[in-house]
Amino acid sequence: MKNPLKKLRNLLKKPEDPKKSLLVRTYKDQNGHIYYRFKDPREIPGPRLRMAEKCMTEADLSITAEDGIELVELAISKFEQAVRSKKFEGFSEGLAILVELVRRFRALAEEHTFLNLATVYFTIDDEDPLFYLSSYRQKKIDAWEMDDNAKSFFLSRAAERTGFFSNISDLDILTYLKKEQPNLEKITDYLSKRTFGNL
Repeated sequence: MKNPLKKLRNLLKKPEDPKKSLLVRTYKDQNGHIYYRFKDPREIPGPRLRMAEKCMTEADLSITAEDGIELVELAISKFEQAVRSKKFEGFSEGLAILVELVRRFRALAEEHTFLNLATVYFTIDDEDPLFYLSSYRQKKIDAWEMDDNAKSFFLSRAAERTGFFSNISDLDILTYLKKEQPNLEKITDYLSKRTFGNL
């Protein structure tokens, strides 16, 4: 027969702190903030998982110059087909391709895309790992903007989770982002001013 006192002690035990069971201390920034990562990313809680999927989709929609040229040429060919056709066949397909191109340019691998992804997989200080709150997302991003080393660290960790950057070194990831960021911002700004950019 089991010891009833032992059973009672087990019932009265405090539940294990989620930080201890789910997280591992990972980083301390220059302002003293402590960051934790999930021991097993497959066990990320539901609210975080939904945000991770959204951020991951945006990160994985990156587009190369070759992809962009290919999509534009395909759209042009569809519009040329529409011009030659009495029924404007191909017009809607060409428009759909341009809409897709705009969507993908908007979701280019910009810094904010990777920083948002990092906010999902890393918690800060007293943040509850079971939930994902925008106030903590902003707290982390603000902290990273004040600490270049922390920003570089979390950009690289987030990029590693994507298919495109998963096998690329931290240095190469950061070099790419530094070089491409101004161009990506120009493209996003340009497209946001176009009427079809609001589709």
